[in-house]
Amino acid sequence: MTVGLLLRQARESAGLSVDEVAARTRIRPRVILDLEAGNLESSGGIAYARGHIRSIAKVLNADPEVLVAQFNQEADLGSRSMSDLLADNSATARHLDSSKISYKKLSIAAIVLIALLIIIPAVSSFFHGTPKMSKPTPKPSASAHAITAPTPASTPAAPVASATPSSSPATSPATTPTTSVPTIPASTVSFKAVNANSWFSVTDSNGTVLWHGTLYKGATESFNVTAPIDVTIGNAGAVDVTINGKDAGVSGTIGQVVHIQYGPGVKS
Repeated sequence: MTVGLLLRQARESAGLSVDEVAARTRIRPRVILDLEAGNLESSGGIAYARGHIRSIAKVLNADPEVLVAQFNQEADLGSRSMSDLLADNSATARHLDSSKISYKKLSIAAIVLIALLIIIPAVSSFFHGTPKMSKPTPKPSASAHAITAPTPASTPAAPVASATPSSSPATSPATTPTTSVPTIPASTVSFKAVNANSWFSVTDSNGTVLWHGTLYKGATESFNVTAPIDVTIGNAGAVDVTINGKDAGVSGTIGQVVHIQYGPGVKS
């Protein structure tokens, strides 16, 4: 049975709580609970833990020497080095094993350091000792210094008199005869829906739409044109056509769609 369990059994046999034991021994409850659990961290070391065990044993009417001997056996103090015992007793800091340094790594580091000490001054002297190359001064070209000889003024040539005077009179420019283009008279083309409505479209020779829509019964649309117009009538038998005031009749039958031309040069 461990020291921690012995302390706990002794405390419970005495009918005392952890807080009561703490009040009598002036040891923090956390330390008492850790000792009962076998944890020495909150005690501050083996020496302090041994003192706490003695104080608690006296309050619980237990034999301190028996509990301390059990504690020493559990801690195995006889097989531990003096430095570990001192560290456990907080007398000195635990000695950390120094890391071993490889001689091979030391040799490599030394070689690198020597190489840097040789290379850096050499490179520095090279850059500082090399004279800067100056750009060659361009030689003046011969043409720049050549003296241009003055050019003598040219003497105007004397006019040569014609031995034989021209007796022919000046020829007047020929007159080109103008060819007259016959004028195409304008035509007035009228469309009237006489007995029914008709879908109706008028386009000039350039493809421009002059009128587009429904020509309702009784309505009239007139166009004054100098060139033929393309007309599409959706109900040819319902539309009466008049050219320059002359009745040209209908262009088709009721319900018939016709595409027809009217205007100058088109036989009605």
